[in-house]
Amino acid sequence: MKAILWIMVGCLWEVCARAQTRLGSEAGYGIIQQHCMTCHGRANMPQARPIAALRDLTPEQVLEVISSPSNAAHQGLKLSDEQKHRVAENVAGRLLGSAQAGD
Repeated sequence: MKAILWIMVGCLWEVCARAQTRLGSEAGYGIIQQHCMTCHGRANMPQARPIAALRDLTPEQVLEVISSPSNAAHQGLKLSDEQKHRVAENVAGRLLGSAQAGD
């Protein structure tokens, strides 16, 4: 009986640990503040559109741009795939894959 209890506790611990390592969509805002705002929205960097102007893009479009290997500025940020997903969702204001559901 004790062995089963310890197995259940171990499984629960693993589930909780994995849940804590996932970033929520609100984490995208912090990443944007720390990394993206150094260029986007600055008057002396007109090629980096303001974040507000990027809201017209879908999260998939944002993800494609920040993941593109040809974009040296974005590649220099060295964001993980999870961070890129959260940024894309935060910038676009909706979740990845939600285009089929409509606005």
